Amino acid sequence: MVNRRRVLFITLVSLAFVLGCNSLWSQTYEDKTWCYRVTVPLDWRIEGKPETTAHFTYNRDASFHIIADPNHPPVTLGHSLQRLRDGGFNKYIESVTDTTVDGEQALWVTVSTELDYRYIVLVVNPNCSSMGLPLYILTNQEDPRELAQFLKNIQLLHN
Repeated sequence: MVNRRRVLFITLVSLAFVLGCNSLWSQTYEDKTWCYRVTVPLDWRIEGKPETTAHFTYNRDASFHIIADPNHPPVTLGHSLQRLRDGGFNKYIESVTDTTVDGEQALWVTVSTELDYRYIVLVVNPNCSSMGLPLYILTNQEDPRELAQFLKNIQLLHN
């Protein structure tokens, strides 16, 4: 009887993985106005309402933030980076490299440790609004692998 239960349990867990049933271990935040969805583990705290900044926190102080800039939608990543530079960040920018978010070109900006955030990723979702909507993804994590993993959990939506 015990072996039969064990086999049933293993079968059900395996089936959940095969069918992609990760909702048992994860939660999803979606902002249809700013056209993105993020899936994170269940033990993360999510704060935010659609059309505002969303905060994703784990381990009390490790966090990620997504901010949309609907007032100045740029046409390109270059415009988005220039807005960041013009907004007072220019003296804190250490490097800018290419990356992707859900298959879209993005810029990975490393900033000085003097700021509350260590990395900022800029992405323009071309499928959100007529000109594209810029998203700024920020983190206070020192390890860039943490942000790289978080970026894999972001899906850009169409509106």
